[in-house]
Order: sequence, then structure tokens, then C-alpha cells
Amino acid sequence: MITSGEIRELALTQGVRQEVIEKDYVLGWVLAGTYNITESESWIFKGGTDLKKCYFYNYRFSEDLDFSLEDTSGLREESLRVVLNKIIDWVYDNSGIEISKTKSIIETFQNSDLRQVAQIRLYYHGPVGPSSPQQWPRIKYDLTGGELITDTPVLRKVYHPYSDINEELFKASCYSFTE
Repeated sequence: MITSGEIRELALTQGVRQEVIEKDYVLGWVLAGTYNITESESWIFKGGTDLKKCYFYNYRFSEDLDFSLEDTSGLREESLRVVLNKIIDWVYDNSGIEISKTKSIIETFQNSDLRQVAQIRLYYHGPVGPSSPQQWPRIKYDLTGGELITDTPVLRKVYHPYSDINEELFKASCYSFTE
């Protein structure tokens, strides 16, 4: 795990709060964890964080991870809990970032388009740390099943501008740019 000093320095350089840089750092590791376990390798990364982490590095900071799943069978709470625990363990083993398994929340439902959806909230303790034990910051996953994907997903490097990057670990299956 990088130091709080590195977070502070990057926040000053980029003119944002330390919490924004820390969340971007943790998002990178959680994304790497997502694609380094086989159960979630078919998840297709999309949305604002995809644009920031895989296409436009100067794009706005984002706060969540959005994925499309063609197969909705993995969107059951029990299945997601297994995948989530593997991601949490992988992230801790490779970065030292602590994500609480007991505080993590999984909600599954049908959205207004009648698609199966899962929202997951992960609470973490990163380099800066929470302001209090009850105030752990969080990352949100949004998983949507059954979306029409018209272009072949592409494997992209994940932008992770921190000193602990291992480029072999930071990749994601993303919507193509035209998608």
C-alpha cells in the first residue's frame, strides 16, 4: 500500500481532496482484483470510471464501478458474496488495503427496464484511513444483467498512477470506445 504522504502529495498536485485520490487509488486496486479472479472475468467495465481508468486519464474522478453482464445467473446475492469475498482477499493480499467483509452490502433487484441488477457497497480502510471507525469510506459496484452489447469488449490497461503499480495486474475488459 502506498503511504498517506503519497496521497497528500498527489492531492496537492491535482488540486483535489486527499479522500478523492485515496478513493481513486482503492478503485484501481478493486478493479484489478475484479479482473484477477476468474468468477468475474466476464464482467464488462463501463461508465465514468471506465473512461477515467482506461481511456481518458485526465477525465473527472469517479466514485463507482459499473459493469454489464450478459449472463444474469451470477447476479444472485449468494453468488456475488462468494465473488466479492475473493476480490476482497485478493485486494488485501496484493495491496494491503482492508475492505470489510462484514460491512459490505449486496442488494439485488429488477430495475425499471426489468433487468436484473446488483448494487454492492464496499467499505475500506486505505492509506489515509477513515476519520472514525464508524465512518469508513465506500466504493459502489453497479452490475446490470442482460444489457445489449453491440461491439466486442476490449482488454485495456488500467491507469493507476501510484508507486505500487504492477502493470500485469491492472487490466480490464471494457466497452469498446464506440460502444
